[in-house]
Amino acid sequence: MTPAQFYTELAHRADSTSYSTRTSAAERWCVVSVLHTRGSTPRKSGAQMAVAIDANGELISPLASIGGGAGEAKVFAAAHKALRAASAEATLLTIDLSGDGGEFDASISGVCGGQMHLLLALFSPAELANRAHAIAKALRAGCAQSLCARTLFVAEPNAIEAVLLQPMPMCLIGGGGHCGVALAELLVRLGFQVAVIDARAAVFGCPQAPEVGASKFDDWTTALQAAQNYQAQGAPRAMVVLLSRSFDHDLAALRSMAESRTEFALIGMMGSARRIRFVREALSNALPEAFVNQLKAPIGIDIGAQTPNEIAVSIAAELLSMRAATIMPTSN
Repeated sequence: MTPAQFYTELAHRADSTSYSTRTSAAERWCVVSVLHTRGSTPRKSGAQMAVAIDANGELISPLASIGGGAGEAKVFAAAHKALRAASAEATLLTIDLSGDGGEFDASISGVCGGQMHLLLALFSPAELANRAHAIAKALRAGCAQSLCARTLFVAEPNAIEAVLLQPMPMCLIGGGGHCGVALAELLVRLGFQVAVIDARAAVFGCPQAPEVGASKFDDWTTALQAAQNYQAQGAPRAMVVLLSRSFDHDLAALRSMAESRTEFALIGMMGSARRIRFVREALSNALPEAFVNQLKAPIGIDIGAQTPNEIAVSIAAELLSMRAATIMPTSN
């Protein structure tokens, strides 16, 4: 779950007028934020989760995770205690994963080898719904968020109790055929901002096509402008995957990208070795060598993929690997 997904769902759950769990609305919420870590830990700085209690003081609605196992069990216990006490003060908590105390030491939460330092902050449903909605809206617009873990408002510069939330990259998919739709569906679930570029009316975006939550553009000029606007707010550089139905569509897309001067984290293309060779040869005489050298083809991790869904998995795995290598951890 990405930060944008987390806060979108949190805003929905905290809005007691539209959501309840186990037929009982949440009375108070606790947002748990990982502030700092040392050594090997399942989650890193910026990871968050949320829990709530109902009118009977029972825990409900856990959302996301900070690592699972015995460590998370201790977080649940600490959150339950804080929620029942209804204190206005935030709670600092250290999860020890060193294993140094031995197997039966109650202070030890695992043997990963590190420590996690967390902050537990309490909110009323109305307060949390308003903040979560604003944060989700900013992240979906491409705005990175540095938040005070106690208040979920913008943190002061160099604040030690700040969490940094990064928006996911935008992925432009050239082609709305079977593979394009399969990839769009998967990337939306993974939290990417997704846009499919295809001028045909009878493919992606038509009434008969699946509703996947991605944008559709008829031309590359408009799509590239959308990517530039998204990146201008602080989002990571866009990724491009060409799944076009023809050689000519690949060339037209690549020429548009070169002319736009947009910076990309990845430009990938699916195709046979022969098609890829033809594209490279056609570009070499028309576009700068540095741009042509960006082209990653064929795109996707080699898993023997054949069906559209298998191809989507192979491509998504490569995009996630690149995202993890270039920006801070973002998933909850």
